[in-house]
Amino acid sequence: MENNFDLILNELREIHGSIRKLDERVGKLDERVGSLESGQKELFQITRAILDCQEEADAKLEILSMDVHRLHGDVKELKVRFIDISKDVEFTYLKTSKHEMEIYKIKQDLDMRVSEDSES
Repeated sequence: MENNFDLILNELREIHGSIRKLDERVGKLDERVGSLESGQKELFQITRAILDCQEEADAKLEILSMDVHRLHGDVKELKVRFIDISKDVEFTYLKTSKHEMEIYKIKQDLDMRVSEDSES
């Protein structure tokens, strides 16, 4: 009977040793899980920061896009105004040329009359 107790005692010691090893392994796994969770939280924070920066960049890009569209409209308007001004300048140039020609003719006529009057 004492032999049976010794066998049972030995079995219990082996089981106790196995349980201690399992406890150690579970403790190491808990540490690794804790480390992984910490890393996961850090990655989440980094991802959140990247998303926030991306949203900010998207907003700035949208503002720039609206500015470009506004400037495009301004340039179109300026082109139209430039064409109108060019036409006005061309008209004024032609009108001025015509007036200069008329003034020249009037001067010629006047010079001829003065010369005719002085001859007579």
